[in-house]
Amino acid sequence: MSGPDGPCGLVLGASGPNSVGWTLAEALRAEGAAVAVTTRPGRVDSLTTAAAAAGFAGLWGVDAGQPPTLDACLDDLSRRWGRLDFLVHTWMHVPEGVLAKPLTAVTRGDFDAAMGPGVFGLIDAVARALPLLEASERARVLTFSSACRANMTPNYHVAGMAKAALSGAVLYLAQELGPKGIACNALSFSFLATGGAERVVGEQAAQATVAHLAKKAPLRGGTSMQAVARAGVWLACHVEGMTAEIVELDGGFSRRYF
Repeated sequence: MSGPDGPCGLVLGASGPNSVGWTLAEALRAEGAAVAVTTRPGRVDSLTTAAAAAGFAGLWGVDAGQPPTLDACLDDLSRRWGRLDFLVHTWMHVPEGVLAKPLTAVTRGDFDAAMGPGVFGLIDAVARALPLLEASERARVLTFSSACRANMTPNYHVAGMAKAALSGAVLYLAQELGPKGIACNALSFSFLATGGAERVVGEQAAQATVAHLAKKAPLRGGTSMQAVARAGVWLACHVEGMTAEIVELDGGFSRRYF
């Protein structure tokens, strides 16, 4: 079996053309990588045509809470490629209405719903993909964090805690995977008003956040979907000698004091 001549990998959680995962997958394709993507099972039919037009190597319906769906995807990629040079985790889920509650009103179910795909989802995906990552000569794992992991942010409590725990997972995965030659890093970027983000925090709050970042960041803006995608390509395909890092991409906002 012979895999692609160039890099090949999997992006978990490309929910649609207006998502960070999908935009990164497109940027990886433009870089010459073979890219497989996953989306929620219920979205496969509506995204099949767009995935083919984007040149993706395949679109799988994978639910972070149903491991057999991920195993089926990885088994297929094992037969086709025999390795993964990059694994990108973008899973994040917060039930509707949870962030509008006070933290003290959040239920155990609400909390677990955020921590499951957002934190354990990365650990579980790496564990299941490990044989394919080990078969690569330059494997890299990438996930997405947020400055809200370490800063009090209105209407973001459970999501912020999930990002904090995810950043801890990156640290310990990097420690464990490093001797195998596998790097593990995270990209932390300022708020993007994607469809998913607007559903979670509300359209008005989303636009107000973007405006605040544009006013306060030293570069007078947070970032863009395209900038995130370019940074993601670098971390997934090009960076060398770096692991256990959380790379900030927010126009300098997180370095401000006043």
